[in-house]
Amino acid sequence: MSRFSLAALALLAACGGNDAKTGTEPTTTDVAPTTTDATTTTTIDTDTDDPTEPPAPDVTVRLGSGEARAGYITDEAALFAGVSAEGRAGDVKIYNDRVQFIIQAVGDSSYYLSDGAVVVDADIVRPEGELGRDLVDEWSPMYGLGRVMEPEALDVTNDGLNGEPAVVRARGREKALGLLEGALENEGFVPDLGLVIVTEYILPPDSYLMEVRSTLTATDGDASVNPADLLLGAPEVSARWTQGSGLADTWVTAPLFSGYIADDNGLAAGMIPAPGEATSALGYELVAALAEMAVAATPTLTIEEGESYTFSRYYGVAPSLSVLTDEALALHGTATQSQAGVVTAPDGPVAGARVNILVDDAPFTAAITADDGSYAADLPEGDVTVVVDGRGSGRFFDLPPGAVAYAPYAANGVRADVLTALEAGAPGPSAAMGRGVSTTDTLGEPAWIRIVAPDARPFAARVAFAGADPAVVDSRLVAGRPDGLAAAGWSTRGEALLAVEPGDYEVVVHRGLRHELHTESLSVVAGEEVLVLPTLSPAYDHEGWLLADPHAHASPSADGGITMEERLAVAAAVVAVVT
Repeated sequence: MSRFSLAALALLAACGGNDAKTGTEPTTTDVAPTTTDATTTTTIDTDTDDPTEPPAPDVTVRLGSGEARAGYITDEAALFAGVSAEGRAGDVKIYNDRVQFIIQAVGDSSYYLSDGAVVVDADIVRPEGELGRDLVDEWSPMYGLGRVMEPEALDVTNDGLNGEPAVVRARGREKALGLLEGALENEGFVPDLGLVIVTEYILPPDSYLMEVRSTLTATDGDASVNPADLLLGAPEVSARWTQGSGLADTWVTAPLFSGYIADDNGLAAGMIPAPGEATSALGYELVAALAEMAVAATPTLTIEEGESYTFSRYYGVAPSLSVLTDEALALHGTATQSQAGVVTAPDGPVAGARVNILVDDAPFTAAITADDGSYAADLPEGDVTVVVDGRGSGRFFDLPPGAVAYAPYAANGVRADVLTALEAGAPGPSAAMGRGVSTTDTLGEPAWIRIVAPDARPFAARVAFAGADPAVVDSRLVAGRPDGLAAAGWSTRGEALLAVEPGDYEVVVHRGLRHELHTESLSVVAGEEVLVLPTLSPAYDHEGWLLADPHAHASPSADGGITMEERLAVAAAVVAVVT
């Protein structure tokens, strides 16, 4: 589901960054293609009843330690939820007891990549009853700027039943990214280098990291390419995070991690270079910034005609960024030091706090505190500092706890589960709210503002600091407040509870232009609740008229920063109060 901006593409064309048959500073490479460590090959054809075919693995089965599986999806129970979920029967699932990926089947796709054979969904394996939180819009190799694979086949080459890593192989030839050339009205902007491409997705047991191994073979002269991997995360539920710069829109040299972290602390997803390799956004900076994507690109290299080049990198998902960086450091054999602690407040241990960890003043990772307030992370050598974020998003909707964002592209069964959770709630991750920011392992206790409309009808609330924001925060680590406010809330049922830091605030409660505003100044104390009973009198007599805003952006719009059900709550609060 592309969020790729046409303006970004036009600017990219103006900058002229495309691969060519020869590079200006190529690195000559002569590397024979490698094979996976898997010892068996099983190509599964779901369209045959040949009794000699081995039985396909049931990819709905939960796995244990030491197991990995890959197989074609025949039962929707193998799929999982999330705002970006789009897996279908016929796609391939590759998973172990920790992580799960959906690789789209070869065929027409209506989004950023039109041919399949790339990762479209990714999540951790969650406890029974907890819905998935896929945030991957698109996750794909790009074999040089604007160059993707036109797949000819997607095969399960090792289903993992033999105890070896599960392996899925995509093979095909290069093609230009149609979206790019179409937007520029410039067919041939991405030259055909004659590349034959094989990409293997290799998932071992007991790992959060899936190796992605590609072999490029030049068949039509020498080919100079700048391969990369692109991850488009859903901006309505996540934020881009890069080791070295954190949440900032700046690029660093050779980051260990580039990807996304979920706003609700439910998932981290991103790319990690292979040992001995370095990646950056080199050559992709402009398009990555404008298209809101994470990039891991390798240096330009030249493949001589008739020769092949094989390179690896890793896709990972985990319950927190610190889990991914722990695995990355182990993969690279980096000497480490440990950082651990327990985040507490006057009311006890704090769950769901985001512990940002810096090494030599550069953002390195972020841990999420457990129910007992504990956290731990492995770090490279250097001076360590922490910034603990207990503020949360500052946005409050009267949706049930544990509900996940509606998945408009998901299979029917997944969407039904999401709708049930939106009505009844479900287990899910926690996020600390209203506890402030600290450079120690101690946070504050939140205060509470409860707003109750006497007529039990919808409203919106804006809670602003009476003065300046009292906290001095590092924007690389702590997300900005909603519209610069301390908190904002939307109620569809006439009641909202907002967690804020103790202090003085100006509260505005409203129902859009059709009603008078309710304004109130108040002070809140840690651990206590203040009740606001707004008076929202009609400002106009609109008998016989129905007022509405028919144009609104939400997921999956590129201009929408909230989910669809959150947008519905906004509409109910400020527009659709009609009796």
